[in-house]
Amino acid sequence: MAKELNTRATYLRRKGFTFDEIASEMKLPKSTVYGWTKDTKLTTAQNDRLSQKRYESKLKLVSNLADKRNEIQKYVTSNSQDCGYDG
Repeated sequence: MAKELNTRATYLRRKGFTFDEIASEMKLPKSTVYGWTKDTKLTTAQNDRLSQKRYESKLKLVSNLADKRNEIQKYVTSNSQDCGYDG
């Protein structure tokens, strides 16, 4: 059973899947997936896919941070008006 899982994880890694994607799909710990696939050689196209995934992840993080900042700004503005603060 472990051999089949290892083979499947390696296959997905060669397809350019991230460690997180593989772990999630196979319901395995990320550390196990990493241990099984860390030495897998990737093509330029596979590395490009991983780079694109990292870029998208960073964009999502920045967007989420901006949303949180806007929520906090609204909260502070709303509460400062309630207490009569004009600054």
